[in-house]
Amino acid sequence: MDKKCPSCNKDISSDIFELHQVHCERFLTKCDECKEMIPKANLENHKKELHAKLKCSYCQKQFEEKEIGIHKAICENRPRPCLFCGAVMELNELIKHEEDCGNRTDECEACGKYVTIKNMPQHLVECFEEIENRAPSVRKRKMSEEKKPNKKRLRKNKG
Repeated sequence: MDKKCPSCNKDISSDIFELHQVHCERFLTKCDECKEMIPKANLENHKKELHAKLKCSYCQKQFEEKEIGIHKAICENRPRPCLFCGAVMELNELIKHEEDCGNRTDECEACGKYVTIKNMPQHLVECFEEIENRAPSVRKRKMSEEKKPNKKRLRKNKG
């Protein structure tokens, strides 16, 4: 009949059980990290290979090797790409960068088109030149349309 060794959890024949148990207790030890039974001679290497703490290069927190990859993928301090130009940088730099990024777009106040920030000065020059160069009749008609009162607004004000 077999018995289960409490040290290694193997089923051992009754006739050699005591000898086996003495051997296990002498040569095996339980890893305090993972509770696995490890040969005493290999415990130091086991801990270095499986339980060594590695620092996250983004936040400096320590993790086991098996956890560091997952952590780095979700670390709040990991580098991220700019939404506008794709430049990769840490979050604290990225927030400021995205506010000023030349590839960010903004609406032109003159024509309503969306233009990149870096091209806005040149666009405004061209946009105002285009407005100035319009035929006088088109400009007058456009100006008179802008001066007409909004009928909906007048109705609301009356009643």
